[in-house]
Amino acid sequence: MDEKKKKALLKWILDFEENSHIFAEKYGSFSLARMDFNVFISDDEIYNFNEAEKLIIANNGISPNKEVEKNYYRYIQAHNHELFHYYQALALPAFQIYQKITKTKTEHEASIMLRYFEDGYNYILGQNKTIVEALNNHTFKLEKVDENNFYASVEKYKYFAEQWTAEYQNISLFHIIEGMAHIMSVQLTPNTTNYLSGTEDNPIYNMAYDTFESHINKPFHDIDIRIKHLTFLYICYFSSHIYSLPNDNIIEKSARLFHFLCSRVNDYYKAFEKLKNRYINYSENELRQLNQFSITDNDIKNATKIQLIYIYSFYELIPCIEQDAKKYYDNNSYIKIPKEFTKALSSLNIDLSNIYQLANFALFPTRMADIWEAYDIIQKLEIDNNKFDIAGESGFFELIDSCQNILKGNISSVPCCSEHENIKNELDILYCKNEGGFAYYLKELTGREPIDLFKPPEELI
Repeated sequence: MDEKKKKALLKWILDFEENSHIFAEKYGSFSLARMDFNVFISDDEIYNFNEAEKLIIANNGISPNKEVEKNYYRYIQAHNHELFHYYQALALPAFQIYQKITKTKTEHEASIMLRYFEDGYNYILGQNKTIVEALNNHTFKLEKVDENNFYASVEKYKYFAEQWTAEYQNISLFHIIEGMAHIMSVQLTPNTTNYLSGTEDNPIYNMAYDTFESHINKPFHDIDIRIKHLTFLYICYFSSHIYSLPNDNIIEKSARLFHFLCSRVNDYYKAFEKLKNRYINYSENELRQLNQFSITDNDIKNATKIQLIYIYSFYELIPCIEQDAKKYYDNNSYIKIPKEFTKALSSLNIDLSNIYQLANFALFPTRMADIWEAYDIIQKLEIDNNKFDIAGESGFFELIDSCQNILKGNISSVPCCSEHENIKNELDILYCKNEGGFAYYLKELTGREPIDLFKPPEELI
């Protein structure tokens, strides 16, 4: 790669890091590199949630009033939104490839920063905004192979980051991913109520669903809201199985497929009505004995006859949506699931390659809860020849994120020790000697004092 192209890529990544921001930061966030998520909740909200949970348990799982319901399900919905991003990163190829490339890029950035510190250099607070600025220091040199690998990873990352936000008729892959997570989180609440008020008018969460709904003809406007949600989720699901590659002429394949599948929604609902009319002739006992589509007896034990009719009818509809998706584009992607993941998830009856798995999560909340258990299991795994388990690797990336946040001035995102939980000053964080804080682990990693690595400007010393 020539020097001119390297300079252009360095300028792009510096500008991108400076201007990028996290969506959903009011309620939670998902880290692509770490495959980890946070749900943001204040001390008052934690208290209200705990009290609401006690009242709901005491009332046999039913909320005694709207206030208790809101205090409980606002947190649950935010949690389900971020947890669903974790599932998306595992199961959707368009998300999965972006996650892997983001992780690779972050690994190179971490290597650059540690080499920078190892060679005796430092960053200036308020002056340097990102760890990659080390490459602007002309006295600092990487090995040629490391430099080339870094710029190759940035080139790939740039392509997939641009694909993530490339729009076709106002819809991008990002709209699809966030819209899917939002509708899933609403689907899992009582009466499909949205308890996250900040998302109501935000196009990031609603643009894809509004587009989908605009295609529904009048005869189907009153179709059951949960069937609407399930149809939307599967249109997003199959749209996210396709992505563009650097040699493709079209960068927004996912969005194009999304629009095409949305245009077919009335045909799906006609097929659904036919299926429903067929199943209505079954007795309730016959419906319970069908037990197909990876549904368990435990899943359907409390379902009514009409609910079983709707469930089976929709499950039969899923392959029809899949066939349309496969006709529109040759499928150039597939899910690569580490064998360690497959073994761990099988004990929870989770099969990420099964097209009915998403519907199981959406219809049976206890199945969605299994993803949380899957997260805990996967955190303890070691993949390939890694020296650390995934939780340890995630902890390392969190430290790198904290270094980036120190430079950006996002002090509230940098964890200090238990004594300084609410600390808001970067100098105090950097001077802290307590075990468990950012400064402690940074010194353990680099062997240098954190205040020497991130130096304040002269006027603050």
